[in-house]
Amino acid sequence: MQGRIIALHLMAINVAIGVDTMVQGALYDWIGARMAVAIGAGTIVVLAAWLVGTRRFDSMDVGTAAS
Repeated sequence: MQGRIIALHLMAINVAIGVDTMVQGALYDWIGARMAVAIGAGTIVVLAAWLVGTRRFDSMDVGTAAS
């Protein structure tokens, strides 16, 4: 069962990479490469801050559960 879950996870990552590439390419054409990369970096920073702020990483510790 664990192998199937990993396979689904990897498939989702590969789909996300393909979709992101198309979106990034459209942004390059529309607003330029420098601004598109800045938007992508800002999105990652905001997402990371949200994950840390909502304590989503606490449940990844071994032997603990999310509260």
